Amino acid sequence: MKKLEVFDPAMCCSTGVCGVEVDPVLAQFSADLKWVSDHGITVERHNLGQEPQAFAANPAVIKEMEAGIDRLPILAVDGHIITTGMYPSRQQLAQKLAIQITTTESLASPATLNLVAVNFRGLICHCPNLIPATPSLLVREALVKHPCHALLA
Repeated sequence: MKKLEVFDPAMCCSTGVCGVEVDPVLAQFSADLKWVSDHGITVERHNLGQEPQAFAANPAVIKEMEAGIDRLPILAVDGHIITTGMYPSRQQLAQKLAIQITTTESLASPATLNLVAVNFRGLICHCPNLIPATPSLLVREALVKHPCHALLA
């Protein structure tokens, strides 16, 4: 089984999709990583701010970072670096990981629709664990009950 490792720059949380001002690229990338995982690829994500030991334990990552911190994020497949300095699209991930995209799958990542919802207090949830296809009338309830939002209850 293939293993994809993502070495992210320091972020507030493991995915970077928290808070009120979330980079839409990070939200899309989180959805794409879920899609990759759903295709049988093991995905490990390391945040420099939370897991510096994972960076230090990988000589290839250290070498890239010596060239500049702007080399992050770094993605490696089975220990071989495949991209640096950017989050690849779903199509690029599929190509690098040899995942065949079927006609029923969309490169536009419909999962992203589940990542953005505004609750009644004006906070934005970009959590990839938000219940898929939540009817709009239940969005407020789902957000308040969601573990990421325990402080809202």
